[in-house]
Amino acid sequence: MGDQGQGGAAERAVRELTVAAVREPPGVDFVEVAFLESARFYRLPRQHPRFAEALALLRAAQAEGRRLRVAFTAPHGDVIDGVAETDEAEETPGAPN
Repeated sequence: MGDQGQGGAAERAVRELTVAAVREPPGVDFVEVAFLESARFYRLPRQHPRFAEALALLRAAQAEGRRLRVAFTAPHGDVIDGVAETDEAEETPGAPN
């Protein structure tokens, strides 16, 4: 899966992060995501055009302890704009793509 996002390239920030937790708080229009590299909670909006695909990738990466390339809508923002496999995962023999 490519980098699935909705923001413009100039305003986005992309980091490689390891998923620590994915939570679905009741009554909100987003999923909370925590990464090992940050004490902050991030949000994946349910109205994201590729929400289901992004959520599945986040959950799989959490279960397998894999890093993902995560794009945010702003350089220091907390809204996830897209997720993709890292180049490392794509180049590792036997790793799922």
